[in-house]
Amino acid sequence: MQHLTSTGRHQRNAFAKTSFIAVVATLLLISGMSPAAAKSKTGMGGMSKMERVRLLTARTGALVEGDSAWIQVLWQSIGADADDFKVTVKNPEPGWEIRYPENTGSYTSLMADATLSDGEIDFTAIHITVPYDTRRNVTLGLTVTYTSRGTPLSSDFIVRVPVTSFSGTDLAQVTTDVTTVGTAGWISIGVLGNAPRLDNVRMTVSPPPGIVVTYPAGRIFTSLAHDARLEDGESDYAAFHLDVSGVKPGTYELPLQITYTKDATAGTWNGTVTLQVATP
Repeated sequence: MQHLTSTGRHQRNAFAKTSFIAVVATLLLISGMSPAAAKSKTGMGGMSKMERVRLLTARTGALVEGDSAWIQVLWQSIGADADDFKVTVKNPEPGWEIRYPENTGSYTSLMADATLSDGEIDFTAIHITVPYDTRRNVTLGLTVTYTSRGTPLSSDFIVRVPVTSFSGTDLAQVTTDVTTVGTAGWISIGVLGNAPRLDNVRMTVSPPPGIVVTYPAGRIFTSLAHDARLEDGESDYAAFHLDVSGVKPGTYELPLQITYTKDATAGTWNGTVTLQVATP
């Protein structure tokens, strides 16, 4: 069985997303539509007399531009077993990042094992990162290699991948109220990513007179705790140091500004956190 682990972030909460994209193969079979197929070529370049591997996924579920996700593609063997089953992406779209499961590396294979028995249906998984500004309907070329009755064979297939646009706010502020303990200390502000991917995320604070803000490592901003990227459904936080010895106990508003890049476009998000300075 393939392990569909992805390299990535260990500080994601329940919102984190590493999802499979649903396929419509079942609907195609029910409706009687003919699944996509291709002629098989032997290792000598000749043609087999019958199609031995059939692609059952003509169209995947939609991806959001700028997003990353696993897609699954269904296959069926007809007339003979297909051993040592491997799938690779052929000539991906410019800017698309293709990744396979960690235990196979340079290709993807079946979920159950590397053999697609006669009549069996199984799926392969491919991780795709779609760049922003991708056209709305993309074809993905797939090359399948396998061995049948000792003969090496290969087939080329095409699956369609719809791409939709992202809409909504790029991120959300999770932490809206904080309280100091003593006259100085570190404050953490939680944020949640909504857009598929934001890079170079930075936060600055504009305190009222009497409150002094210091950022980590002597910088003029603070960044996210894990790294400077925020993906959709991912929560992270940024921390800064406050010295409130110059103000009386009470409630204060701290304006926040978060800057980032989305693709090649600069973005800005403004928020406010309510600070409660406790009585010593």
